[in-house]
Amino acid sequence: MYFVYTSESGDTGRSTSDPSQPHHVYAGLMVHEGRWEPIRKDFRAVCRHYLGNELGSADVPSRLSIRHLLQGKGAFSSWPKARRSELTDDLLNILILHETPLLVMYVDKAKFAAALEGTDPQNTRWNQPWEPAFARLAYYLDLYMDELNLTAMPQEELIGGAPIHIGERATIISDRATPGGAEVMQRLLRTEIDLPTGAVHESAYLARTQDSHCTQLADLCTYIFRRHLQQPDAPDQRYASLEDGHVIQVVHQVQF
Repeated sequence: MYFVYTSESGDTGRSTSDPSQPHHVYAGLMVHEGRWEPIRKDFRAVCRHYLGNELGSADVPSRLSIRHLLQGKGAFSSWPKARRSELTDDLLNILILHETPLLVMYVDKAKFAAALEGTDPQNTRWNQPWEPAFARLAYYLDLYMDELNLTAMPQEELIGGAPIHIGERATIISDRATPGGAEVMQRLLRTEIDLPTGAVHESAYLARTQDSHCTQLADLCTYIFRRHLQQPDAPDQRYASLEDGHVIQVVHQVQF
């Protein structure tokens, strides 16, 4: 079983004209059930090392705000840049060490806004950029799970045309608790995406960010990816580490 923790960066709701956030990034961090506890232990150890105690303890924030960490704000306003960079790199190394796949979808907000002005019913059904991004995530997750299950099948069965054995499944876990958000996710999973093998559960579950170390790690990845989109030709060591460490498995720009 894979738990797929979703995360967003660049969410400006219905507004699509913020020049500092031209993209909406939506990603799913795939954590195998066998890796969940080791990742949690490593995450807690890193937090204790840098923060002096567990998240949520006295004088320690309840969760890691990735924006504050990378921009030196909030709980990290007094930290030197070098220490913030060390913490960020150690968090990314957890994902690389545990070979944690990341599926990334992104929406160009200007193209999304233009699509909403058109007449194609496939586009006018969307309300906010996260919706088509989530639909694409579910689609590519289904393909990814099929590939995993096919790879695990004996060669003779593949040659003989045997049906796919569903040895691994995936469940989407989100912190999207905005009004109507959970309902939209369920509708997209059940009606928008063809899930013929059943490897992806047709229900999404909610988890608060402060209660989920995996969601916080996913937040770090989406923020780094969105910043990379803004300057794709600039050297980006952290983005390169996610690529070189085989964390980023799928990248897809949603088309309209």
